[in-house]
Amino acid sequence: MILKKNIFVAERSIKDNVFIAFENEYYCLDKVGYDVWKMINGEITVVEIIKSIAKKYKIDFKRAETDVSEFIQDLINNKLVKEVSS
Repeated sequence: MILKKNIFVAERSIKDNVFIAFENEYYCLDKVGYDVWKMINGEITVVEIIKSIAKKYKIDFKRAETDVSEFIQDLINNKLVKEVSS
């Protein structure tokens, strides 16, 4: 699956925090969430994102898959990203 960010989502960094906003809702991303967010570009697959997170944070693939998939599902449910290819 390949995801693309909603073009109407605003992104802002304030000190060490990254916020995204859409339709008067604001979300604060932690470091891992922001790493995932940066990789969502309409070209990289979710599996590639998971592999990258597992490698960067030195966790096993299964744990990364569970955590990243849950986060991505939240992004989809809140219309912050959409699936462009499966």
